[in-house]
Amino acid sequence: MFTVLLSLLLALWADALPPVVHTLAPERLIVPSLGVDAPVVTLGIKENGDMESPDGSDPVGWYTFSPTPGNPGNTVFSGHRDWHTGRAGIFGRLGELRSGDNVSVVLTDGSRVTYVVALSVLIAPDEMPIGDIIGVTPVETLTLITCEGTFDATSRDYDKRRIVWASRTP
Repeated sequence: MFTVLLSLLLALWADALPPVVHTLAPERLIVPSLGVDAPVVTLGIKENGDMESPDGSDPVGWYTFSPTPGNPGNTVFSGHRDWHTGRAGIFGRLGELRSGDNVSVVLTDGSRVTYVVALSVLIAPDEMPIGDIIGVTPVETLTLITCEGTFDATSRDYDKRRIVWASRTP
């Protein structure tokens, strides 16, 4: 449900958004306080309108509808909380991030773009302000998204989403 809604809003906002700038691609995401040092894969939107998700428990996905790190706007990443094999996902501990924690993205040239966590929220997908999650921001922002809450075996989905926002450090 969330991914379909997000995809529809992206299509509606396409004409209103400033151009998304892509320069050096993200290669790794590093979150020292969680012990995360993960490869980054490039993701987009599927033909059916759903957001793609990383294939496996370890990679973090960067979405091409968002700018590459170090450029103006809101750079969006996602990762799994856990994987269908029972293995913990790369964002399994995302809810432990606190204001002031650092998140760095290593780019393809080896340079780093560092952000500091400002806010972490847990919210139901149908209650999420989509524009606040993936919308344009006046400052360089990093948004991290994962599933959390109670798992529903029928829908094969969690009932909540963990959203973490971080701002670029000077």
